[in-house]
Amino acid sequence: MGRDLFENFAAAREVFREADEALGFPLSQMCFEGESEALQLTENTQPAILTVSVAAFEAIKEAGISPPAIVAGHSLGEYSALVACRESLIDRCSTDRSSRGQIHAGSCTCWFRCNGCNSRR
Repeated sequence: MGRDLFENFAAAREVFREADEALGFPLSQMCFEGESEALQLTENTQPAILTVSVAAFEAIKEAGISPPAIVAGHSLGEYSALVACRESLIDRCSTDRSSRGQIHAGSCTCWFRCNGCNSRR
């Protein structure tokens, strides 16, 4: 996941380096060589998707393609859009997404319930 970007674009390597540093573990290694079960845990999936999205955006710019005038996203994609427009930094968003994933993984097993799935919203 994202290995081609990492291998071919210095800007993408920098994004992965920043994410690894911010998270305190080698997310890049998990993306490139890790077990799919670990990557499928939401606390890992969310920062991984964000990191690869931002790495792709930075690779596009490095390749000489003009960045879009407008960016947007939904849910997790909002964070990629924020980084793309420089309103937020990859290190902050990576740790936010990891925390969000941990909260999702430990608290609620469905979208329509909360408080440990004991009550409906």
